Amino acid sequence: MKKGLVTVQSQRPLTSNVFELTVSGTIVQQMTAPGQFLHVRVSDSMICY
Repeated sequence: MKKGLVTVQSQRPLTSNVFELTVSGTIVQQMTAPGQFLHVRVSDSMICY
């Protein structure tokens, strides 16, 4: 499993509890085949960048 930081570029609600996130980052650029997914962990910090 590879780890990396990503930046959320946009989010769109699909249903009341499901969102589509568009992210960018080095790890995303390495995902070249269809059907690949990310496990997302929200930062423990309260600081927003």
